[in-house]
Amino acid sequence: MISARSGAGSGLTGVCSGFWIPLADPKAWLAGAASMLLLVIAGCGGDSPSASEPFPRAHVLLPDYPYLENDAIRVDPAMLDALAGEFLAGGGRTHQVPSFLFSYVPVRSFDRIALGTFDTLEDLEGLLYLSGYFGGVWLKQVLNPEDSGFVGGRPGRVEARPLGTLVFSLLASVTRNLNDTVRAGEPEAIRELLFNSLDPFLFLYGYNLGYLESILERAPAGVDPPEGYLACSHFMDCRTPVQGIAVLEGLLLLVTRLADPPDERWMLMGSKVDTLGPRAREAGYGVWSGPLNTEGMLPDDYFTLLDLSAGFLLYCQVLVLSAMDAWVNEGEAAGRVSLALGAGMGAWVGGYGMGLAFGDPAGELPRIQLLP
Repeated sequence: MISARSGAGSGLTGVCSGFWIPLADPKAWLAGAASMLLLVIAGCGGDSPSASEPFPRAHVLLPDYPYLENDAIRVDPAMLDALAGEFLAGGGRTHQVPSFLFSYVPVRSFDRIALGTFDTLEDLEGLLYLSGYFGGVWLKQVLNPEDSGFVGGRPGRVEARPLGTLVFSLLASVTRNLNDTVRAGEPEAIRELLFNSLDPFLFLYGYNLGYLESILERAPAGVDPPEGYLACSHFMDCRTPVQGIAVLEGLLLLVTRLADPPDERWMLMGSKVDTLGPRAREAGYGVWSGPLNTEGMLPDDYFTLLDLSAGFLLYCQVLVLSAMDAWVNEGEAAGRVSLALGAGMGAWVGGYGMGLAFGDPAGELPRIQLLP
C-alpha cells in the first residue's frame, strides 16, 4: 500500500472543485448570477525563507496561455520570478511546479491582498489567473492521462480563440469593476455586495467539503489517504494539515457566533449556514462519488488533488467568514479587504475555467529555471 506523504499535505494546497460555477457583472458575480461557466482551483502552502537568506535567481518559463492586454488582470513576469526565487529559497525544487504555481503563488497572492493596501491588486490577480489557467490544464491531464504529452508551441501569452477572447474580456471586465468598487465604492454598497455573495460562497465551501470527503473515501487502488486529514467541529470550522492565509485563524473565532448567535445578525448568518450548507455538501459528495472520481488517478496526482481541495476549502472559509464579519460589524476596511479577496477569487476561478475549456489536455505546464 502507498501511504500519505509526510505532513499529510507536503505544504501543497489550492483549489480543485469538480463543478461549474457562474461569473457575471460586478454585482452578480458575487451574488452568483451566471453568464459563463467557470471551474474553481487554487491553493496555498510552503514556508517562507528567512529574510536574511538571499533568494536564488529564478525565471518561470510560461507556455502559451490566453491573454488580452487589459488594465485589470496584469501579468508581471518579474513578480512571478521573484516568487519562484522565494519558493526555491524555502526548500522548493525546480521540478515542483504544481506546488509552486497552484500552492505557493496563490497563498502569497491572497496574503498580500489581505493586507488591505491594494496597490498591486491587478498584478496579484494576474498571478492568480495564471495559477488558475494552468491548474485547469493540469486537471485535464490527470483526468485524461492517455492524452498527456506536450505538443510544442510558442511560449508566452497568445490571443485566445474567439470564444476564449469573449470569456477573458468578460472576466477582465468583472475584475476591473470589482477592483474599482474595492477602492472607491461606498461602504454600504460594499456591504450589500458582500451580503449577496454569501450564498454562492457558502455553496462553494459546502460543495468542496463534500468533495473532499468523497475523495478521501475513494482513494486510488493501493493508496492510503492520510488518517485524520479532515476534522470538523462545526460546518464552518473544518481543519486539515494545510496552512494558508494568516488572517484565517482570527476569522475562525467567529464560528462560535454561528453556533451560539449573540444577536439577530449572527442568527441570520447561522440560518444561512444551516439552510444552504448541507445541500451544498451533499452536491459535492455526490458529484465526485460517481463517474467523476479519483479512483483511477496516479498516486502523486491524487495527493496533489487532495491538498488542492483542502486549500480551496481554506480559502472559501476566508471568503465566507470575512464577508460575514464585514456585514455584521459594518466594518469599512474589513469590507474592502473581503471584496478584494473575492475579486482575486474571481480571477482565479476565471483562469481555471479557461484552462478547462480552452486549454490543451496535452499542453505544457510552466517550468522554473534556476539562473546563475
